[in-house]
Amino acid sequence: MGAETNLGKNRYVDEAKVSLTELKDWIILLDMAGEYLCEVAVFRKMAVSIKKNLEVLKKRGEELKAQFVGKPLHDIDINEPLEKLSAFSNRLEGADDRMNTRCREGKVARELEAGLDFLRQRLDGVKDRVEGQVAPYGAGDSLAKILARAKTLFHFLVSTYKKATRISLAVFLIGLAIFVSLFATMESEKEVISEIETGRSLIRSTEARLASIQENLDKLRSRTSRMELYVLTREDKISILELNLKSHMLDDQKEKAQAELNTQEKALEKNIKRLQTMRRKSFLARLLRM
Repeated sequence: MGAETNLGKNRYVDEAKVSLTELKDWIILLDMAGEYLCEVAVFRKMAVSIKKNLEVLKKRGEELKAQFVGKPLHDIDINEPLEKLSAFSNRLEGADDRMNTRCREGKVARELEAGLDFLRQRLDGVKDRVEGQVAPYGAGDSLAKILARAKTLFHFLVSTYKKATRISLAVFLIGLAIFVSLFATMESEKEVISEIETGRSLIRSTEARLASIQENLDKLRSRTSRMELYVLTREDKISILELNLKSHMLDDQKEKAQAELNTQEKALEKNIKRLQTMRRKSFLARLLRM
């Protein structure tokens, strides 16, 4: 249930990563092949790509803000960088000869880079604020509360019963409070098993995503190789550049998915060892977390 809730809160996290990568790849492509790409048709394609990815990043920003407990995060304005990049895409749509000149001088790539950095800083700011919230009470805080209540009961008993009875009852209550607190925080097989099942599910999902990425990557590379066998027009060269960009994006996604898979497999292995160790422990050892 906890994993499902967390996935619900971070529905757009993977899509946002892909969107940031796609926008960054436009900058790389302009730097690598600006002479061929500084044309109205390419500007319009870039504008469509920017607008599409801004929608995803806007949803990710709203998603992050919704996770913050307390007053709304008015001091971190995500709309400002989004509006600047949207205005930039509008200028690309209505590009003229002056835009072509700015593109060949590298100014278009730099403007997109600055806008993307600005947006990433704002998103990271919200993310840091959300992750920096005060954590809920832990086992030590719970134990402190229980002991405080036991202390109150102890003072009440001191003024009511005989000394021997009072001490016995007080010791019993304190001992009971400590036992209840330790029992409530005792290692549970059920929690570890749930984490193992969640980890296996995540691994299966990541493996399926990796297979899909690899399949798409193979198709793109095969198509590019076929096109490069023939005498190419200017339009064909631009198409090949776009296919190479998509391949680059898929390579990036594959690398990130493989890193996620490695992390998930390590976490699963750790939880399996944790469960095996737990099953070898006695009840007392588990109660005292020995």
